[in-house]
Parts: sequence; structure tokens; C-alpha cells
Amino acid sequence: MKTTLGLAAAAAVLAAVGAAYTQPAPDRPALPPVVLDPGIRLPAPAPADMVPPPALPAVPPPPKVELPPLPVVTPAPLPVPMPIVPAAKAEPTKLPAVPPPPVIPLPAVPAPVAQPAPLPPPAALPKVPPPVAQPLPLPPPAALPKVPPPVAQPLPPPLAVTPTTPPTNGGVVVLQDGKVVEGHVSRAEGKVIVRRASVDQKFPTEQVKYVAGSKDEAYRLTLKDTKADDAAARLRLARWCMYNGMRENALTEAKEVVRLEPANRTAATLVRTLEESLKLYPGDGTTRVSAPAPTPALPAVPPPPVTTVPEPDVAPEAAVAFGPRVQPVLMNQCATCHASSTHTSAFKLTAVPSNEVNAAATRANLRAAAAQVKKTEPAASPLLLKAVTAHGGQVTPAFVDREAAAFRMLQAWAFLSVGELAPPVAAAPPVAAPVLPPAPVSDVRPTLPPPPPPVPAPAPTVPAPPAIPPAEGSIPPIPPASDNPGFGRTAPPPIPVVPAKDEFDPDNFNRPGPGR
Repeated sequence: MKTTLGLAAAAAVLAAVGAAYTQPAPDRPALPPVVLDPGIRLPAPAPADMVPPPALPAVPPPPKVELPPLPVVTPAPLPVPMPIVPAAKAEPTKLPAVPPPPVIPLPAVPAPVAQPAPLPPPAALPKVPPPVAQPLPLPPPAALPKVPPPVAQPLPPPLAVTPTTPPTNGGVVVLQDGKVVEGHVSRAEGKVIVRRASVDQKFPTEQVKYVAGSKDEAYRLTLKDTKADDAAARLRLARWCMYNGMRENALTEAKEVVRLEPANRTAATLVRTLEESLKLYPGDGTTRVSAPAPTPALPAVPPPPVTTVPEPDVAPEAAVAFGPRVQPVLMNQCATCHASSTHTSAFKLTAVPSNEVNAAATRANLRAAAAQVKKTEPAASPLLLKAVTAHGGQVTPAFVDREAAAFRMLQAWAFLSVGELAPPVAAAPPVAAPVLPPAPVSDVRPTLPPPPPPVPAPAPTVPAPPAIPPAEGSIPPIPPASDNPGFGRTAPPPIPVVPAKDEFDPDNFNRPGPGR
């Protein structure tokens, strides 16, 4: 029953679909009907081939769900629109009536007036003489009031000295180490300021020993603090004066040292050198300050055995030449080690820059160099021997070549410091005279003796080689011994030694060149 209902429903659906397809649509043309060819026979389905459709499962009807009744919602009444009232048309504003402009009558143009006749020229006026100036009477001069004479007022007390004083026109500052600085001197903030040209040098007050107006005053202040009977101190003062350009004062002090110690050779040589210098180059008129009068005779007191700062026992010429000639050599070759703060040997130097003059450092270096000079034999001085030998852990010596100009300068100064003018020149080794062979007696050439006969070998298998003939003229003749017993033993005449050229000789710079 259910199958029959299903087939019937399917057939009804197909019929409805076919009817829908066969009916022409209003918007498209109708399809032609399908005509089957009668000659084509469709196979009829056999009853055995027909398979009954499967039974459809029974589908229970959906449960009936009762929905709650919907609430009745009464819509709110719509607002009644206000009727549109047309706006009243405003009447246009009437413009006020403008009266027409009044008609102004034009003035009548007058007729042209005839020009009057020209006036006659004015008559000349009579000349009036100028009035004569009458002098006014001068009033009598008024009497001047009497001015009382000025009353002398006492001068106000002097103002206190301010910390900064104006610089003086000239002055000399002596430092604690003996260095002399000249210039305009002033004081400010606990320091002494010396202006030289446009450069100010400031020195702390504790570093300044004297401030004087001139070198002579500085000498008097230094002399006042020097013991009059101390020959070593007076000799130091003489050299200080010489180093700072006060030769006359240096000569006075050197003579005083000779008076105190007649056997002092250094002071005597210094006196002779200064006298010759003043004779050749006299002073510029500076006032010579005489030494103070000698004190009364005191009981003989032996001089102290050793002074605090020993003076170098060198000739004055060597002391003068040390600063400009020898000290630069020591600074270039030796100061790297011997001026170091960690150096502990006896030869201790003080570094001095090339652009600075330091009298105290120069004196210290002079003492150190003089201590390395052997007075009796300057050529064997440690100053010269150490200079050409490697020492102190160095691989090479300071002077590799003894003929170098710097070493020859050091050697010449070592001999000059003990009073010798120049080191002795070593004599050149004698050159052996060539031994000449005597004249040949004849033109016969000597020949070598024939070789000894060959020793026969036992059972020789090869023939012996031919004998070698003696060579002729290949070896020169041996000259005979000379009959003169003194020949070759006496030294040849000495070869003249040409002195080495000094590269620091001023004549080389003053000699005119080819282009001058």
C-alpha cells in the first residue's frame, strides 16, 4: 500500500514537471514536440528485470511543539504632522522718492576788460648818508674782590701698599740656584713677576733670593752674604760674576782669593784671563764695586777640609768653554742614561734643554765632568775611555769613531782642563820602505833545477809519462840580502800631521763664499 502511494506520488510529480516543460513560457518560443520514430522500438522491460524499490523507513512525524501565544502589541499612534502653512509673502519695501537735482544757472561770462597802460618808472630817491656811529661810554671797571692766600693743608697719610705693585723700569732677580733674570719686576699674589719684552715670567717668593735694581746691587747683596775670609766662597762669587757678565767684579773677587790663598792656581789663572779679557774688550762703563776692606787679622783657623759643594779644579779656559762647547755633547750622547733619576754612578749629569740657560745645572755638570778627568794623564781619563767603550749594559759605545768631531771636542776639553792646550798627536806608524831588487848583471834568466828522477814502479803496465821540461821566466828572481846592516831598521822621516778641521771654527762661517 505504501509502495503504491509512493509510485503514484512520483508519477504525479513527473507529470507536473513534464507539463511545465511542455507549456511554452510567455517569454520564449515553444519547443517543438518530440516525435518518436515508429521504426525504433524500445525494449520492453522484462518482469524479471524489474526490481521492486526498497522499502523506505518509516519516518515518525515530528513532535508537535506548542508555541506560546505571542503577546499582542498595540502600536503607538503615529504623530499627526502639522499642516504646512504657506508663509506670507512680504511686500517689497518702497524706496523713497528722490527729487530731481535742482537746475543751477551758469554765471554769465563777463566781457574782456581792456588792459591799462604801463606805469612810468619810479623816480630815483636822493642818497642819504649813513649815520655816524657814536661811541658808547664804557662803565668804570668794578673792583675785584680780594682773595685770601691759600692755607697750607697737611698731606693725607700715604695709602697702604696694595698686593700688586706697578712694574719698575728695570730690575734684576736672583734666584736661589744663582740664576739671574733681568726685566721689569713687579709683585702680585705672592709671586715675583719679571716682564721681558711681552712675556711675563712668574717665580714663587720662596724661589727668589734677591730683588735688586741693577747687577751691581745684586753683587753687593750677594757679597754681603759671603764670608770675607772664605776663599772657596769668594771663588764661587767670582765665577758667578763672570758667568753673568760682571767681569770687573769677577776680577776683584779673583784677586781677593789670590790674596787669601796665594798658592791657588785656579784663582791666579782666572785673574790673568780676566785681565786680558778686559784689556782686549773693555767694559761698557759700568760702576766697579770694590771689595770691602779686609777685616782685622783673626787667629789662624784652618780651612775646612771639604766644602759642601766642591768647585771643579779645572783651568778657567775650560770652565768658560764647558757650557757652550762640551755640555751640548754630553746632553746628546750621555744624558739619556747619566741624567736619569734612576742613575746611581759617580758620573751624574743634570739635564739642560738646548734653549735654556741654567747656571746651577751647568756648574753641576762641570763638576761631574771634571771629576772624570785624570789630572796626571788626561788621555787615560775615564771620561774619554768610557766614551769609546760599551758600558752600563749598552751594546755600542756612545762614540763609535774616535775621529768624530764630538769626541775630539771632548778630548780637547779634557786636556784643556788640566792646562794643556791640545792632546798629543800620536805618531803615525813607520812605513816600511819598499825593498827594490838590484839591477840585473846580465840578461840571463834563471832556470829552475830539473826535477828528481822518477822512482821506478814495480812492473809498470803503462809507459811512463814524458819528463816535464823546466819552466823559464815564470818566477821572478829573489833579491839578495843587503850588505847595509841598518837598512830597513831605521824609521823613516816623520810625516807632517795636518791638524783636523774644527767644524765649530767661527772663521769657517765668517769666510766669504763664492756668491758673496
